[in-house]
Amino acid sequence: MATNYRYEVERPGAKNLRKALKRQEERIKNDESNSEQEAKVKSEIRVNQIADWMEKQEENSERRILKQWAADSKEELSLANKELTAVRRAQLHKLLYTEQALYEMELNEQGKSFFIQRT
Repeated sequence: MATNYRYEVERPGAKNLRKALKRQEERIKNDESNSEQEAKVKSEIRVNQIADWMEKQEENSERRILKQWAADSKEELSLANKELTAVRRAQLHKLLYTEQALYEMELNEQGKSFFIQRT
């Protein structure tokens, strides 16, 4: 470890030099410990930010899914109503046709018929 001792040494001497080196090592150790703690805190902050972002994305995704589900349900209901109307219309046409055929048969049995104007 190469360092500059001019600030650590008050009086040049072996005892003072050892004390200065010891103080310097303690400062370096404390600085390293502080930087590790800082890095850990920054890492935890980053993890928390990512977790918050993911939660918001999940909420937005759920909201979008519910909105899409509501739109799909509305469209499905509309299509079901149209289909039901078409089925009813077909059944009514069939009923009217059969009733008209029965009525014509009854009239034919009586010797009568519908007047159909030919143009």
